[in-house]
Amino acid sequence: RQPVDVMSPMLLVAALNFTATVMALMAAAWMLTAPDTPGRRSFAWTQLAIAWWAGTAGLEVLLFGDRLAMRIGQLQYLGIASLPVFWI
Repeated sequence: RQPVDVMSPMLLVAALNFTATVMALMAAAWMLTAPDTPGRRSFAWTQLAIAWWAGTAGLEVLLFGDRLAMRIGQLQYLGIASLPVFWI
């Protein structure tokens, strides 16, 4: 893999993924501190799964080594697989 150029579209993809990660973490924190609302825990866990998925996707784009990027890609599946479970 080549190093990421500052003006690379991949950098934009990573920035968008990290933005989504922060937004999902903020939504999860907001729901966990909200008054007793039906479904708030499920929604918070869903947001945490989305944050994990988006954060690892951003890391995967930025990593230079194929082996490390592959390992991070495998870690994405923790968020991907848990998302439908928490959605229910």
